[in-house]
This record gives sequence, structure tokens and C-alpha cells, in this order.
Amino acid sequence: MATIDWKGKELLTRVAAAAAAGVDATMADAVAKARANHPGYPPASRPGQRFASRTGFLENSIVISSEAKPDGLKVRGRWAAEANYALYVEIGTSRLGSGAPRAREREALGGEVMWAVPGPAHPALMAARFTLRPAASEAYRLLPARIAAVFRGTGG
Repeated sequence: MATIDWKGKELLTRVAAAAAAGVDATMADAVAKARANHPGYPPASRPGQRFASRTGFLENSIVISSEAKPDGLKVRGRWAAEANYALYVEIGTSRLGSGAPRAREREALGGEVMWAVPGPAHPALMAARFTLRPAASEAYRLLPARIAAVFRGTGG
């Protein structure tokens, strides 16, 4: 007769550790991608392009602000652009007095999902110069493979 010695707690601990390592690697990749390939200023960037960098301050503010940690059945980590004007560059701005929601209000409307943040009112004062979203799109699609590689012991 065959038996299985189920070690569920140990397995879940190992899965959570692999997920945290995969999330950390994915956030590091997203940060590197978001910091890269910003043309110098002048000229100013056009709407929808990566922002043209004058000083490198905004790119250097893109960091992992909290490493991934298991939280029950979830793993949470956070990366962000911490410059005080980063949100305005990422989602664009509406004209003052337009009656449109301000950038922080639009950010709240999107919750914690960056793709759900509505754009500025038309005509925008400044159109979005996406930086975090494209980096996230590229890096996030590799997350499952990264977690699996760590779990198998072949990646990190």
C-alpha cells in the first residue's frame, strides 16, 4: 500500500518564499526598466513618450519601497516613483478650473491598480508620459516563471 506524507504547512511556506523572491525579482526588473531609456532634455517629450529627463531626479526616485513579504495567502511588495511630481508625469494633469478630478482624486479612483487610473480631462494640461505602466507590463508577465524557477531551485 502506498501512502503520501502530506506536509502542507511546509509546502505553503516554501511556496510563499518562492512567491516573495519572484515578486522581489520582478519589482527589481520593473524598476530597472522604468529608469531606463529616457531621452535627454531638450527637446521636451511628446504625449505618450517616455519623459525627457533634465536631471535624472525622477528616474532615480523609482525604487522598491518595500520588499515582498508573505501576508497570509498573499505576497505584498511595493515599488514606486517617489518624486513628489511623479504621479503627474505618469497620469497627466487636467487644466485648473476644468471641473475634472485632480490627479490625486483620479489616482484614488483607480484604487491600487495603476491601469485603472482615469486619464486627464480633454484637453489635458499635460498628457501622460507613461513610465511605470510599460515597465510593469513587461516585467509582470515574467512573474509566474520567476516564482516557478525559485520554487524549483533554478532561479532567484
